[in-house]
Amino acid sequence: MEYTKKLNFRMGEDEDFCAAERIFSLCSVKEQSEDFILPDYLPDIKKVVALFPYSSIKGRFMGSGTLEYEGEVSYRLLYIAEDHSLKSAQFASAFDEKLGGEDFSEDCVDLIRPLCLNPSVRLLNPRKVNIRSSNGADIKVFKRRCFFPTLYGARTLDDEQALETQVQTVEGANVLNLRENGLTLSEDISFEAAMPTAEELVFATAALSVQDCRLLEGEAQIRGVAEVLCLFSAGTGDENREELLTLRRSIPFSQTLKNENLHEGGKCFALLLPEGMEFRLREDEFGQKRVVEMDVTYLCDLSAFFEKQVALCLDAYSLEKETEKNEEKRQFFAPAAQLKGGFSVNESATLDLPEEGGYTLFCVFVEPSLHLAEEGKNGRAVLEGECTLSLLLRDSAGAPDVRRTTLPLRFVTDLPLPEEGAEAQISAKASGVRCRLDKKVLSVDMEISYFGLLLGAKTCRAVDTLRILPEKRQKTGRRGSVILYYPEKDESLFGIAKKYGVRPDSLSFEEGGEGAPLMIYCK
Repeated sequence: MEYTKKLNFRMGEDEDFCAAERIFSLCSVKEQSEDFILPDYLPDIKKVVALFPYSSIKGRFMGSGTLEYEGEVSYRLLYIAEDHSLKSAQFASAFDEKLGGEDFSEDCVDLIRPLCLNPSVRLLNPRKVNIRSSNGADIKVFKRRCFFPTLYGARTLDDEQALETQVQTVEGANVLNLRENGLTLSEDISFEAAMPTAEELVFATAALSVQDCRLLEGEAQIRGVAEVLCLFSAGTGDENREELLTLRRSIPFSQTLKNENLHEGGKCFALLLPEGMEFRLREDEFGQKRVVEMDVTYLCDLSAFFEKQVALCLDAYSLEKETEKNEEKRQFFAPAAQLKGGFSVNESATLDLPEEGGYTLFCVFVEPSLHLAEEGKNGRAVLEGECTLSLLLRDSAGAPDVRRTTLPLRFVTDLPLPEEGAEAQISAKASGVRCRLDKKVLSVDMEISYFGLLLGAKTCRAVDTLRILPEKRQKTGRRGSVILYYPEKDESLFGIAKKYGVRPDSLSFEEGGEGAPLMIYCK
């Protein structure tokens, strides 16, 4: 909606004109390839089962036109050893980036989400692997800006009073980023009664995801869940092959972050990033190894968006003197809706296995990812992505083997898309995974739940600077004359008033009824 508003240029920064503008957006990743040597205490590698990367930002700096950050990727490798047993190893690789931007300053808000894309591992020899991945971050920088045009050439108060301005209100947001590291999640996980006793913990991992995030006065309340998967060795069976056990648990937890700048009514997105994981197999009260101690240290990266209506100066002119203006495009993001829900997946895939079969499925590792589709459906937001499955199998002789496959994900939400454009921050997790292998065909049933934030975009052109020239304004009409003006279709009152050098509030399309001319009096 457009309206005319008198600006007070002597007020300086006007809160009605101020909000956070996104000044920088970049998905910056660099391909890294590094060789790693297996520690001496681990047996040789026969075949790689799966690679689990955990990426985190260890440090960041912004100021003086520079944005710098340092990160680390922790690679957890699960492999089949030469003796057909399952083993795991952990490696780490560092990455960093330095970016320049003239608007980067200490008062900016930077949202940096670490990325590790397309990880792959290649076995060079039984004790050496090469790990390749694209490491970096998805970066967005916001800065509080006041969209109040800078005025030049005004020598007197009368010069300012003679200005007429057209102002439009758009939806924007104030942005706050809060990071807290060193958060801990500790849990003792007991075996189910039907499970046999384990001898060794081979591999364990936990994926943290957010289920709900609420902003209250001075705090953020976060509810999450940790999807835990443990692999155990139960010794050697009758056929002299290793017996393996799996343990899956969903552990709910909550976390409260305190900050005086948080207020009720905003929308937020929380990202939980593991900084360290420790799993230990210990004995229970009966002296049997049936309890896993889990200690996870994680970082919470909270992005809060508070809705804000921003006033933009679309046009301006002087009643007395000539003016010139510079315009600039601005893009505003406002929180459109909270993304929260889930959907079922029932898919099948054909694996690269022998026709005669003989393979049995033992364990499945599931890694879903979702993003906002470029095109919606019937005006609704569409989420799409993929789910990577790493399948731990046994062949007909009982030896472990591994296969990987990818299933497409697509879900149409009930949320309407913003008119001009949108983007989203989404985290996803899989639960209730049920897989069945029939010769070469794998059938998968699971539930995908997601949580995130949908942001709407709007691009506007606004007056950046306004200069009052010393020349007198050349009016179309003679002083004291009356002009009858027939407006063209969709012609605004402000545009007509600017053309003839009169005040917009002195004109009205209602005078004389529809189709009648405007009566313009040139003073």
